[in-house]
Amino acid sequence: MKKIVLGLAVVAASGASCAQSSATVSGYVQFQYLNDMGGAAKGIGVAFATVTVSGSEDLGGGLKAAYSSEIGLGEARDQRLSKRDTSLGLSGDFGALTIANTQSSSLLVTQAMVGTNNNGWYGPYDYSESIVKRSPVDSLSFSKEVGPVNITAEYAESQDDGNTSPATKTASLGIAYSAGALTVAARVKSGQNATWAGARNKRAFEVGGSYDFGVAKVGVAFDTKRVGESTSEKEGVAFGIAVPVGSVVLGLGTIQRGDARFTEARVNYALSKRSDIEFNYGKVKDASHYSQVVISHAF
Repeated sequence: MKKIVLGLAVVAASGASCAQSSATVSGYVQFQYLNDMGGAAKGIGVAFATVTVSGSEDLGGGLKAAYSSEIGLGEARDQRLSKRDTSLGLSGDFGALTIANTQSSSLLVTQAMVGTNNNGWYGPYDYSESIVKRSPVDSLSFSKEVGPVNITAEYAESQDDGNTSPATKTASLGIAYSAGALTVAARVKSGQNATWAGARNKRAFEVGGSYDFGVAKVGVAFDTKRVGESTSEKEGVAFGIAVPVGSVVLGLGTIQRGDARFTEARVNYALSKRSDIEFNYGKVKDASHYSQVVISHAF
């Protein structure tokens, strides 16, 4: 993504050292033709549009502060702006400490669904919540890189976005290894909610990975019953593949939990480094399905 950099240099007075700071404005615009056979939506419209302001400041002594704030421009005319991912962090030799308002994630998607449109409005997170879903969270995390290994500990509050009295509190510990074409990650979670009644799962484990063979990138992942769901829920598995053919990427992914299964196919054509057009087709087993053509431009 090409970004517009608004360079700012802050020079301290009285002989103090020079602190460097920068701000970056980026974003993307997507238009789509959507035929959602499940939601009875059909036609042309804005798929999504965002503007993100991010930057960092060198605090000296090896410390750096960083921030990012994303604004959703909405799909409908005269629609209000919406708050999206926002974060503020401090990093140094000790690691990185970050506080953020974002969305929860699943290794079933981030590690396995390598060939699908998993961050779009239509995809495994949004089209089949019985298999995998995400929710707004306020989180405090600490991460430390040791060579190719990254260790992350996180405390998250969810369900009531931005609320200081959240319904669900979740702690997680994750480890990821990334070197060359191989990426592997694992995460354990533990959650609590005073309103959970009956047999609810309070712990979960996820593991997944991907490998880029050059001719194709393949991802696989597995998780146990999700935190907060019934203890009778089944485990989840996912598989994905992305095959580059010149400027075209062919993708396929499937994610399943018990009898519920979501499958998505994707064809993406890169018009340039910042613009592309893609076709997505997704289907929930024995249920609804959709097709979508999306034109995107990033700046």
